[in-house]
Order: sequence, then C-alpha cells, then structure tokens
Amino acid sequence: MKTSISIAATLLVALASVSAEPRELEIVAAVTVGERSRDSSSQTETITVRGRSLLWDEAFAGASRGRNAAAPARRRFTLTSVDRENLLKLAREGGLIATETIELRERPPLAYFVLKIETSAGREKGVVTISGPRSAVEIAELPLYRNSLALVHELYRIMQTQDKSIVFEELVRAFP
Repeated sequence: MKTSISIAATLLVALASVSAEPRELEIVAAVTVGERSRDSSSQTETITVRGRSLLWDEAFAGASRGRNAAAPARRRFTLTSVDRENLLKLAREGGLIATETIELRERPPLAYFVLKIETSAGREKGVVTISGPRSAVEIAELPLYRNSLALVHELYRIMQTQDKSIVFEELVRAFP
C-alpha cells in the first residue's frame, strides 16, 4: 500500500513539473542599421534562439560590405534554462508574441534602423517590426519599442556573458 502511494505521489510530482516547463520558445531578432546616401550601406545582426542554443549572424550590404568582409560572421552560444525563462517572460509580458508594426518616416540625416522580432511559444506566434530614422528619439517613449529593446538587450547580455566582444549599438541616437 505504501509503495502504491509513493509511486502515485512520484507520478504526480513528475506530471506537475512537466506541465510547469515553458513551451518551446523560438525567437528570431534582426537588427539592421544603415544609411541612405551615395555610399549607402547597412549592417544586419540576426539572433536566433532555438532549443538551448543562440546563433548570432552578422551581414553587411552596400559600400561597407567590402571593408568588413573578413569580420567574423557567425557565433553560437548556449542558453541556460534561466535564460530561456527570462526571454519567454520578456516576450510575453512585453506583448511581443503579437503582430505589431511601427514605421516612422525617414528624415535627414538618412541613417535608419529596422528591428524585426519573430517570436513563437508553443502555438502562439508574433512578428513585431519597428523602423525609422536613427534620430527619432521620440520613439523611446513607445511601450512596444521599449519592450522590444528590453528583449534585444537581454539577448546581447546573454551573448556577452560568453563573448565580451559582441556589443549592441543603440538604435536611436541624438545627432548634433
């Protein structure tokens, strides 16, 4: 009788722990910064979270492509369970598992950014796209921008714990 009760208790604990685990999380965050001019160029960093790994890719287009051809283009990082839980929490609480777009008109100087975050957790999916001039400091007031940036900062924090050379360049900045 004691054996049956202890087996039943063990099964209940095992079932509770399985249902408490977060759903499968996938994130693809692409950050592009560039300029539109005679020597137009852009740099895109794509961060992919899948399973227990985080993959960082860097690509250049336009005039800067030749100068940066030798730069490292891909790195792989390991995620902990805590990292995944934090990312899922930021995505859910920040409203990033939804489809939203913010597009601000470009204005001189023609430095621009595009932030696209594709998120899925189980059956929930979302795509957040934010773009505009890098001089649009007013965008920092928008909750969707702040929440998206919080997720991107967390991704870079995770990478920097394993490789200090990867740094995030803020998307919006005041120009003199």
